[in-house]
Amino acid sequence: MSIELYLLRHAAAETGGTDASRALTRDGHRAAKDAATTLARLGFTVDLVLCSPALRAHQTALIFQLALCRADLEDDAALAAGAVPEVVARLLETRREKAGALRRVLVVGHMPDLADLSLYLAAEAKAASASFAPAQMVRFDFDDAIGRGRGRLVWSLRAEAMAELVELPKG
Repeated sequence: MSIELYLLRHAAAETGGTDASRALTRDGHRAAKDAATTLARLGFTVDLVLCSPALRAHQTALIFQLALCRADLEDDAALAAGAVPEVVARLLETRREKAGALRRVLVVGHMPDLADLSLYLAAEAKAASASFAPAQMVRFDFDDAIGRGRGRLVWSLRAEAMAELVELPKG
């Protein structure tokens, strides 16, 4: 069964404080909400939201989870800052195997971890995103297992572009 994997960098966050306790800025909250609301209005849904336990990632994930209504939201330490692509890919594949009905998964994390994961998953390295702006989302499709070089990059959208969509990008 094919699976769509959406990688989303947390929205803009405050500076200062401990890394794990940094919250979204007002602008970051608004950008995430605008993007999530537009995607929901266009019928975008996911089956599961996995996120880093860092406050800014959890806040971003919660905004998307609430807008998309039907998805469960789970924090996972494997997605904390410094995430290792091989470990994250293994986590995702394990989750896919356990819950065979998972078709769309949203992962909310950090830079440079998401860029590293993107490069790890991409079938074509030149197609992968080497950088993620705050609240930027990238979609990968997998025909079967999630793993190194198995993902096909379908699209990459910044928050501003997501908020202005009139239809979902085709896969």
